[in-house]
Parts: sequence; structure tokens; C-alpha cells
Amino acid sequence: MNEFISVIVPAYNEEKYIAGCLEALQKQDFPKDKFEILVVNNLSTDKTREIAESMGVAVFDFSQNKGVGPVRQEGVKKASGQILAFTDADTKPEAAWLKKVSKDFEDPQVIGVGGKVLPEGAGFFTTFLFELYDIFLKINLFLGKPLPWGNNMAIRKDSFEKVGGFDLNLATSEDWDLALRLQKQFPNSKFIYDSNLKVLTSNRKQANTLVFLNYFWDSFNNYVSVVILGRAKSKEMKIVR
Repeated sequence: MNEFISVIVPAYNEEKYIAGCLEALQKQDFPKDKFEILVVNNLSTDKTREIAESMGVAVFDFSQNKGVGPVRQEGVKKASGQILAFTDADTKPEAAWLKKVSKDFEDPQVIGVGGKVLPEGAGFFTTFLFELYDIFLKINLFLGKPLPWGNNMAIRKDSFEKVGGFDLNLATSEDWDLALRLQKQFPNSKFIYDSNLKVLTSNRKQANTLVFLNYFWDSFNNYVSVVILGRAKSKEMKIVR
């Protein structure tokens, strides 16, 4: 029997993208009575809230500009599902996304799963970089370090709550930090990486060379800080909208 899934979508000024995300979620090849969509609107000043409401999904307001972790955490508070699935407002999960999430959690040892992210409408070089990153994630998982994308991951709610959820003091890398704490606290369970679990995301960070270089540098620093040294990284990445 499929466990009920809560899909949590944090959103800040996403009027250009959120309709595409929600449409992809509403077209999931998965029983409609087995999942819910929760949009957490974080101080948007555009039409993000109005668009989400017009599409018939649950929308909750959040008013703390402290990074995406607290926004996702607010969504968890509203969630009814035994499985928490996370994606972003500029991301489109494939039609079989929830079906594959549900299938992965049929293994009772699985407490979390991360998947593959590809850039929508990107050229060869950007797509190649995403493919390299996919290999990078597999290598880290082999070394016992699950590093999921925050826009394509799912967690058992009871396990999420036992580790205290996201570290609300982290402005970035809250997804990596959560997965590493889950792996540490539940060594006999599994946090898996499923390459067949795919989403398309906007390539706005990669479209601007300067922004991309800043993003790459911040990501590298976060990897050294969070994964290798085990320290919180508080510097907030630059976001393009």
C-alpha cells in the first residue's frame, strides 16, 4: 500500500516558474488521494501566492527570510504524509516522480532518497556539468556521504523528526546536513540515490557566467565546510530570479 506523500514547495518571488512546477505535480502518474501539495510562500512580493492559489493547492505564508531550510521546515509542520517529498518552485518533476519515490520507500530500511537533477533548456556544457555532478553524488554516496539535491529528495517523516529536521541556523546546504545526520543517527538504515528519480530545473544560476562562478565557489566552500569538516556554513548563496 502506498504511503501518503506530502510534497513541499518553498517559494519566493517565483511567478515565472511556479505554475510549471505545480502543473507537473498535478499531472503525476500517482493516485490523487495519496499525495498533497503544500506551497510555503516566503515573503513573495510578486504574484507567486495568487498563481499557486489559482491552481487549487494549499498555500501557507512564512515570514522569516533566513534561507530555504526554515521555509521547508514550515511545510513539514503542515504536512500530513508519512513521506516528505521536497522540490523547488522552479523545478518540474517528471510524471513518474511520486511513483518512483513511493517505490523506493517500499524498502523499510530506506529513510531517505535523492534523485537526479537536469537543467531545463540548457546547452551542452551546462548539461554536461549536471551529469558530472550526478557522478560526484554517486561517489560520495559510495563513501557513505549522501548529498541529495534539496529540489529532488524525500524523507520518512518519523526519521526527519527524530533528527530534529533541518538545521535552521544554516542558510545553505541544509539538505546535505540533514542527509548526513540521518545517515549518522540511523546507521542500519539507508539513504539512497536513485538516478531514475528525475526532475528538470531552471538553469538561471548557470545562465549568467559570473553568477555561476559565484555559485560554484560557494558550493565548493560548503562541501569542504559541511561534508569534510562537519561545520555549519552560514554564508548565503546568491540567488537569481
